[in-house]
Amino acid sequence: MDVYIKKMKFAVTGHTSGIGKELSNRFDIIGFSRSNGYDIAKDRKRIVEESKECDVFINNAQQCFHQTELLYELSRQFKGKIINIGSGAKDLTKPPRKMLSIKQYSVQKLALVHANDQLFEEGIDTCVLNLGFVDTPMVRRHNFKKFSTIEVVELIEWIIKSPHNKRDNSMAKISWNEKIKFLQLLCFIGGPLVLLLNFNVFYLLYSIIASWFIVHIGISVGMHRCFAHCSWKPKNKFIEIIIHFLSTINVVGSSITWVGTHRLHHETADTDNDPHKIAGQPFLVKLKYWFNFWPSHRVSPLLIKDLMEDPIHKFFHRNYFKILFSYMAILALIDINLFLYGFIVTTMFSLHTISWITVGAHIIGTKQNPTLDDSRNTFIMGLFMWGEGWHNNHHYKPTSYEFGQGWKQPDIGKHLIRIIAKPESLKAYSVIKR
Repeated sequence: MDVYIKKMKFAVTGHTSGIGKELSNRFDIIGFSRSNGYDIAKDRKRIVEESKECDVFINNAQQCFHQTELLYELSRQFKGKIINIGSGAKDLTKPPRKMLSIKQYSVQKLALVHANDQLFEEGIDTCVLNLGFVDTPMVRRHNFKKFSTIEVVELIEWIIKSPHNKRDNSMAKISWNEKIKFLQLLCFIGGPLVLLLNFNVFYLLYSIIASWFIVHIGISVGMHRCFAHCSWKPKNKFIEIIIHFLSTINVVGSSITWVGTHRLHHETADTDNDPHKIAGQPFLVKLKYWFNFWPSHRVSPLLIKDLMEDPIHKFFHRNYFKILFSYMAILALIDINLFLYGFIVTTMFSLHTISWITVGAHIIGTKQNPTLDDSRNTFIMGLFMWGEGWHNNHHYKPTSYEFGQGWKQPDIGKHLIRIIAKPESLKAYSVIKR
């Protein structure tokens, strides 16, 4: 063993069997398992506190989603390197019925990968090993190609010795969030410039109409009511893919990222933990939020585990920028004005429409239902925005696909949903108690 590694101190969860046991045989470790009185589900803060003097933390415990929760806890306090033990099981999206335990294991590991990538972007010295199935009791009975625990530990040694394993923030690639913000600013700033320097009435009308359909089908009907709140399901995959595409070209992020933030918003609406809290904020902060510059926030993968195991959501998430840039390139190749008005101006209108709900619907309007937040109803926006203006109704009954209640509260979105949804999937008037 390398002299450098011999001097290091390791913290290891799940140290009494499998990979953990092999690590215990090789390294100077502090072990955390139920056998010595530690429960990863209940003792995460205690585990992190007792690991502070260690150089490396091997996040090996596999108890439900608590491995992911422990990673978040480590990211707040642990100063050394974090190595998370993943698995090739993440590639098994449709295992046979007899392997359901492996499917559950797969979803848990996907959550770990998502959290690791998120924290790595923030500069946390963390990595996850997804090298295939490891020869442990959980997978031993299945006929997979397996890595021995010795091979895994040797890989861990290599990672620790490698001089390039830590993220260099000065040379970091542009993060997902930075790309989204750049494209949004391109539309927020470029839209008025296009209208000022290259005004065309026909293209302007096209942009307004295109935006009205793209944002309301892609975001309101699709991303919001279908993906975030699961209030209806598409009749077929074709409809679902169209909705995914329309939501993508609105430039608000993939369904996995947007839904995570939105679900967190509903859990914490207008509290200090709300990712875009409006209540009590000064004007300049509200203006900043209008242009989608919110404080950084972390979304637990547990909030979006249903999307993370869905192959269509995963495809659009992994290929988000490829799809978006291809769409932009096609418009530009057809006609530069189609790109300027069909993408930049159209998206500018769409982003302002979405910001009305994010910001405006928590300031202006009437509060008809007893919610714990400042969500409001506005007739004009309910009419124009396919029912999204009935925001207080939505916060009162978030899993209902019907935002407008009765003919006096127009809601174009709910009528379209009735046409394209599986009738048995429609959810209405179910109240979530917080």
